[in-house]
Amino acid sequence: LSLNVSQRRHPLIWPPSQLPSNSRYVVPVPAPAGGVLVVASTGIFYRNHGLKISLKLNDYATAVGDGGIRYDELDDCVLFDTVHPVRLDGYQMLFGLMSGQLVVMSLVLDTDGNTVKGIELENANVQMAETVGSACTLCSVGERHVYLGSRLGDSALLL
Repeated sequence: LSLNVSQRRHPLIWPPSQLPSNSRYVVPVPAPAGGVLVVASTGIFYRNHGLKISLKLNDYATAVGDGGIRYDELDDCVLFDTVHPVRLDGYQMLFGLMSGQLVVMSLVLDTDGNTVKGIELENANVQMAETVGSACTLCSVGERHVYLGSRLGDSALLL
């Protein structure tokens, strides 16, 4: 739900009944692009006043979403059972997967910098000791560091 107090309108961006049943997180996207990002184990969905962008993470994604969604697809399938993301900057987030893999999700902006035109996913280029376990929690520490907490191995402070 979006509230526009000056025009006394409240346009509905995405009804809760149309959220994928395997949604894990709803993350606000900062201005000027705005909107919301829904992270599910099978897809990542971006919505902003009629703009719908979806990234299919694996073959189960066809069973979720709001009907006739067109998905962008990855080359490799990923099961996105993840801990809450950490925002790296306005339009990039770091996810820790249960496999121990760290993944960076980026919203690709149009040339004007106000409109999202795609979602990209790539492996994080982070060097960690072999004893560091998969992430149970991720959080920002200052502007340049991320704390990775793990129950299955050592925790780490990442640069």
